[in-house]
Amino acid sequence: MGRPADRKVLETLARRVRSHREALGLSQRDLAKRMRLDASAIAHIEAARRGPSLGKLVGLAKHLCTTTDHLLGVGQPESTDG
Repeated sequence: MGRPADRKVLETLARRVRSHREALGLSQRDLAKRMRLDASAIAHIEAARRGPSLGKLVGLAKHLCTTTDHLLGVGQPESTDG
């Protein structure tokens, strides 16, 4: 993901995956086990170092009780502070 817009999506995804995982009381290892992944895969996603494949994105949304759109920030209004 080299373009700034792609980077922003990756960072949004990272924040939201971590937030939902923690809200559900799951460790990275717990989530990885449920998804049949290595815990390092979740760590890479949450650090915005790597984006998931489409299939893994769908799995993340399912296991985190949310939607792919929400995880990616699709259709979300820009936050305005002020």
